[in-house]
Amino acid sequence: MSKLKNKPTIFAYGFDLAGFPIPSRSFESEEFVIRFVTFNEAQTLEEADGVIVPSGIFEREVSSYGGAAWLVCRDVDHLAKREKEIFQNFKRGGWIAFLLREIDNEKGKADIDLAKRFLNPFFYEVKCHDPNPHVCCKADEFADYLHDYGINRTTFWSPRDDYKPRILATTHNGRLVAAQILGQFFFLPLPSIKKEEADLITLVTKCTGAILEHKQRNDLHLPAWVESVEFQSENVLRAEVKKLEEEIIQRRQELSKWRRYKGVLSASGNALNGLIVEILRDFFRLNLHSKEEFIDDAIIYAEDKPLFVVEIKGVNGGLKRDHVNQVDSHRERLGIAPEVPGLLIINDFNDVVGLLERKSKAFDKLHVSHAEKLNIKILRTTTFLETIKQYELEADRGQKFINLCLRAKPMVEL
Repeated sequence: MSKLKNKPTIFAYGFDLAGFPIPSRSFESEEFVIRFVTFNEAQTLEEADGVIVPSGIFEREVSSYGGAAWLVCRDVDHLAKREKEIFQNFKRGGWIAFLLREIDNEKGKADIDLAKRFLNPFFYEVKCHDPNPHVCCKADEFADYLHDYGINRTTFWSPRDDYKPRILATTHNGRLVAAQILGQFFFLPLPSIKKEEADLITLVTKCTGAILEHKQRNDLHLPAWVESVEFQSENVLRAEVKKLEEEIIQRRQELSKWRRYKGVLSASGNALNGLIVEILRDFFRLNLHSKEEFIDDAIIYAEDKPLFVVEIKGVNGGLKRDHVNQVDSHRERLGIAPEVPGLLIINDFNDVVGLLERKSKAFDKLHVSHAEKLNIKILRTTTFLETIKQYELEADRGQKFINLCLRAKPMVEL
């Protein structure tokens, strides 16, 4: 048996979020070592010789008050961190295997999981479907894995740009269920199996063995002394690749920010409060702070002068008299004169699905009149989102937002 340090070390990452009990110790075979890394573990994925990741671990399902459910990202910052680690692992020559369960790419869901962020850029067409046991193995080294785990719920085809996948398995109509790209990325099916420790060890062992055998048969192996010989172009290309990878990660983070802004239409409680505050500060660049750390209310300042006392609400149904009174009482408790307007930002009718349906809902005129008498402006999150879109490219969008709110009588309207 070879020494531990000479064996490739494979990280099986995130299987705890796929429902598996995680072994407390690494598993060692004659050919490799498998270490089980939990979702939130501090261990970086850069250091592994190979990484195995099940799809869907960054996704979680949320439900609206009306019972409708949709997928959201579990932790966008952690996702960006792991994505960067995968890129770094790739640069070091490691391989990454994504075990695909149901890849749901419906609107707004294409980039909320680690597997999706790598599968979707390689293929134009990615579809999920009912479990399909009819798999045609195209690479002998994966026959054993596909025999046990070859029930697929996702197929993909139409490679993007110049990517030419090595076909590992297809359906009967020729669509891919398993493939290798760039020599280091592997996409394999993962059916629903028993969630026991022994099942996980068997799964990752067969997956690792198949990939290592495949690479041994198909990869060009360069000894270290040969690899140390470098061309000038290699250094130039490495620098360009590093820059592109950093740009991709930055763009992903920017996309995540814009996607997060849409949450003003679905969030409530502390999530809504934090999101509204983030937009007011980071997008509109307003001077915003609060003695209560944005738990219930905040104050918008111009220099040292308060402009608005802000109250944020996410509710089923429409505007209530109590909502208006709470803004007034918070203003009084903060010691701010009634001449300073209150600004109630309300995600109303949170149980109504559909933007047009939400906007068509009306408030009780008596409550609106009561708000006007108390010098309280009312900004619905449907309108708030429209102001973001309206002022997105404006350099003075903060001042325009302030002016819009000051003109409200009392409903803020574009």
